[in-house]
Amino acid sequence: MSGVRWAWVGLVVAGVASFILLLTGATGTYYALSLLIVVACATVVGGIVGGASAALLAVVSMVAARGVGVADVYLAALLAVVIGLTERVAVGIRRSGARADRSLALLSVLISALHRVAEAPGARDAEATLPGLLGDRGAEGLLVWRTTYGEPEAVAGAADSDEAELVADAVRRVVREKVELLQTLRTRRGRQHLTAVPVFERGDVVAVFTSFRGEPMAAAERAVVREFTATLGHVLTTLHEERSGELVLQLAQYHGEGSETAVMSRALLDLVLPELRIWGGAVMRYSAGRFQAEAVSGDLPDGLAERLRRGLVYDEGVIWEAYRTGEAKFIDRYASHDLASSELAAYGVGALALVPVEEGRTSHVMIGLFDRRERAWRVSERALVRDLAAVLRASLAQRESEVRLAVVARLQRELLARPIAEMYERLAEAAMRLVPGSEAASLLVRGPDGLFRYAAVVGYDEKGLAVISFTLEAMETWYGLGDPGWPRGRPRVLVSDWDRKVSDVSSLTAPSEVLRRAGRVDEIVANLCLPVLYRGQVLAILNLDAMHDRDAFGGAAVEAAAGLAPFVGFLLHEAEVRSRLAEAARTDELTQLGNRRAFNEQAEQAIARAVRYGEPLALLILDLSGFKRVNDRLGHAAGDDALRAVADALRSSARVGDSVFRWGGD
Repeated sequence: MSGVRWAWVGLVVAGVASFILLLTGATGTYYALSLLIVVACATVVGGIVGGASAALLAVVSMVAARGVGVADVYLAALLAVVIGLTERVAVGIRRSGARADRSLALLSVLISALHRVAEAPGARDAEATLPGLLGDRGAEGLLVWRTTYGEPEAVAGAADSDEAELVADAVRRVVREKVELLQTLRTRRGRQHLTAVPVFERGDVVAVFTSFRGEPMAAAERAVVREFTATLGHVLTTLHEERSGELVLQLAQYHGEGSETAVMSRALLDLVLPELRIWGGAVMRYSAGRFQAEAVSGDLPDGLAERLRRGLVYDEGVIWEAYRTGEAKFIDRYASHDLASSELAAYGVGALALVPVEEGRTSHVMIGLFDRRERAWRVSERALVRDLAAVLRASLAQRESEVRLAVVARLQRELLARPIAEMYERLAEAAMRLVPGSEAASLLVRGPDGLFRYAAVVGYDEKGLAVISFTLEAMETWYGLGDPGWPRGRPRVLVSDWDRKVSDVSSLTAPSEVLRRAGRVDEIVANLCLPVLYRGQVLAILNLDAMHDRDAFGGAAVEAAAGLAPFVGFLLHEAEVRSRLAEAARTDELTQLGNRRAFNEQAEQAIARAVRYGEPLALLILDLSGFKRVNDRLGHAAGDDALRAVADALRSSARVGDSVFRWGGD
C-alpha cells in the first residue's frame, strides 16, 4: 500500500476515535483535541466548507451548553488555523497521489515501449517502432522526435499545430547543445511547461522525448523519463553495433571468396546504401589527375552517375581535400560547404560522405555516399562506413599483391619469348599500372660501359631521349647525393615546390633542352625514383612521374614501389644474363662485330623504326678485295689480324646510332 493511502487510513481512524470521545462527553483537553481532529477530518473530506461547517456546529453546541468563555475564543481561532492548514495538507496529498498515479502510468507506457524496441530484429526495425512507441499519449503532450535529418520530426503522438513549432525549436536546441531542457512557454492555452530529454546513441542525439502540458513534470516523472531515454539509447547502440558486425561479415565473405575489386566495391555499396537509407554511392579510384568511379549504385540521376564515371578533375571539390589529408569528410549540408561543387549541388546533392579506403594521406581509392536531403551523419554511421572501408582495403591489398605477382610471373615467361627491348617496355608499363599516382614512366638500364641509358619510356619521346646517357654520379645526384636510401634501393619522392622544381634537379644531370623537349620535365610535379638493385649492384633506375598532383606518391605508392623493387631487380638480372648469352650468339668471335644473325635482327628493327617515323635508312655493304692473297702469302694468323684491324677501323669511324656487322666470311 502506498504512503498516501496509509495517511488516509490513519486520518479516518483518528477521526472516528475523536468523534467517539465527543459523544461520550469528553471534557477539557480531551474535548479540545477531539474537536480539532474531527474538524481536520471534515476539512480533508469536504474541504474548507466541510471543516468550517463542523467547526461552526461544534461552537454553537458548546455555547448553547455552557456559554462563551475566553478559552472558547482561543479554541475557535485554533479551529480556523487547523482548517486552513489541513486544507493545504489535503490538497498536497491529493496532488501527490495524482502524481504517483501519473508516474506509474508513464512508467508502464515506457516499459512497454522498451519491450517493443528490444524485440525488434535490427536497429532499423527498432527505429521503425518509434512512430507508435508511446501509443495515444500524444494527446497528453508526450512526443518522440526523430533527429536523423536536419529538421526534427515528431514521429510519435500528436502536437497542437500552433504549439508544435515551439516544441520543435526546443528540440533543435537539445540536438544542438546535447542537454536536457526545462522551459515554461506562453501559449493560447496559457502557461505550458516543456520538458525535453535527449536519447543518445554513441554521443549523437538520435531522438528527443518531450512533455508539453499545463503543469511541470514532477521530479519522479523526470527520473523515469531519464532512465527510459538512457535505456533506449543503450538498446539502439547495441542493435546498431550488432548490425554493423553483420554487414562487415557479409562483405568479408566476398573477400574470402576472392572476388574482384569491382565486385567488392559494388557489394559494399549494395550493403551500405539501404542500411543508411541514402540516395546512392560510388567507389572511385584516382588515375591521371581524376577520381573516376569504378562502381556506382543507388538511385543517382543519370547525369550524376555519368559525371562520376568520367571523373572528378584534380583539385576541384571536397574529394581532393579528403585525398590530401587522408581524413574522411562527412558533410551534413553540402550546398553550403566552402568546397562544394556547383555541378554536384545542381544534381540535388544535399549531404555527402567521402571516406578514404587506403590508410594515410593520398588514398587512391575513395568511397563516396550521396543523399538528396541534408542529414546529420551519426557516429555509428561513420563507424560503419569506416569498418566496411577497412574490409575493402584488405581486399585491395591482397588483390594488388596477387596482381603484382601475376605481372612478374608473366614478364618472366615473356622474358624468353620476346626481345629484351620489348620486355623493358612492358616492365615500365607494369610499374606505372601497379604504383598508384603514376602518369608516366621511364626505365634507365646500366650498360657494360657503366652508363645509364633509356631502355623504355611511357608518355615521353623515346627517340629524343635515346641520344643521352647518364653516369653513376649523375644518377646519384638525381636521386639525392648522399641519401642513404640509394645503396638500399629505397624509393625516393621528389616534389616540385616554390623553392625547387623537378626540372631544376634534372638539369644537373643532362642537357635541360633535351629533357624539356623529350622528357617533359617542366610538366612533372612529382617524381618517384626507384634504384633497382641486384645483390647490392644498381642495375637500373625506374622513374615514375605525376603531371597533376604533387601529393600523388604517398605511402601507398612508396610501399607499392618498394614491393616491386625485388622483382624488377630479378627480372633485370635475368635480362642481363640473357642479353649476354644473346650477345655472344650474335657476335663474331674474331672481330667482335655483330654477326649475320645480329644483322638480320637489327635490320628488321631498323626498317620498322624507319617506317614508323618516316625517316630514310642507309645500308652500306663492303667487301675486302684480295684478302685471299693475304691468307695465302702471310698465313691465316696474319689474315685474322688484318680482319681485326679492318673491324677496329670501321668501329671507330661509325657514328652514334650506326651499327657494323661481319656478314660474310671476310
